[in-house]
Amino acid sequence: MDLITQGILGAAVAEAGWRHKLGKGAILAGILFGLMPDFDVISSLWGPWASIVHHRGFTHSIFFAPLMAPIGGYVAWRLSKRRGELTSWMHCAFWALLTHPLLDVFTVYGTQLLTPLDNTRFSLDGVSIIDPLYTFPLLFALILAWFFKTKPRLGQRITQAALILTTLYLGLGYMTAQNARQATQTQLERADVITSRVRATPTMANLVLWRVFAEDTQGDLHAGLYSVTKKNDITFHTKKHLESTLIERALLDRRAQLFKWFAQDWVSYRVEESASQTILYMDDARYGGVLDPLKSMWGAKITFDEELNVVNVERVNYRGRNTDDLGDEIDALWKGITEGP
Repeated sequence: MDLITQGILGAAVAEAGWRHKLGKGAILAGILFGLMPDFDVISSLWGPWASIVHHRGFTHSIFFAPLMAPIGGYVAWRLSKRRGELTSWMHCAFWALLTHPLLDVFTVYGTQLLTPLDNTRFSLDGVSIIDPLYTFPLLFALILAWFFKTKPRLGQRITQAALILTTLYLGLGYMTAQNARQATQTQLERADVITSRVRATPTMANLVLWRVFAEDTQGDLHAGLYSVTKKNDITFHTKKHLESTLIERALLDRRAQLFKWFAQDWVSYRVEESASQTILYMDDARYGGVLDPLKSMWGAKITFDEELNVVNVERVNYRGRNTDDLGDEIDALWKGITEGP
């Protein structure tokens, strides 16, 4: 999720478990360790393809926390002038580090929990990358804990309750995603569309309006919006499967393979041709808008020469082209949440 939320979660973990033992320094340590896995964004300095490989890579693995916690805990212990037990600092660091990827795995982006043993990108699709209903209860609990700082046990219990509440919220998101998937599959089957895979992801900052998408056995992509409160019939937008030898040629390039892996194989293809060049676009089908559920946020652009050999593969961000539609997109999101799509 967003950096602010990850820092707040780290602080909440420290408040709930260790501030009463280690003092306010534990909160600062919790924030730092809660943010630390996202330090992997530095990989973007080595280019966009390095970023694809390493962001939410090893620092988001379940193996990172056990390796880093003893070192980080020791440094925090020394900086605190050896206040409290060293093992308490290590435990605080461990849980602040570990809860970061465990939260990230509930988003759609994909988190490599088992790196370096396995590079599978895990996604539970239970929460948007920004969701105030997850973040605010933790922030409110921390504010109350600070207000009752002379009663650390009370602040601890308040924050523990907030952590339980927000974890249940993640579980609610996961179960809602399964219900949205089932509704999507059922409606497509009624229309005699046989699906090979179905997915549902929450739209920004809510668990009411979901973007649902499915691939059928012909390779066609179907996407639409579903409201869990209105339980509407979904209006599907369909993109036909592209049959082209360009796809096979593109996927011989390591960069195109990386993008397909990054998108968890949810890729739709389109071709643009001109007199001078041919371009194949690989669009990440996991992300789309409310106004147009098929309009991807980003993709990869493969350029071919006249002999249809790959000349270049680059990442492209489509979000910049939609700035004029941002207000309409927000209005459509709000209307979809309150009135249904």
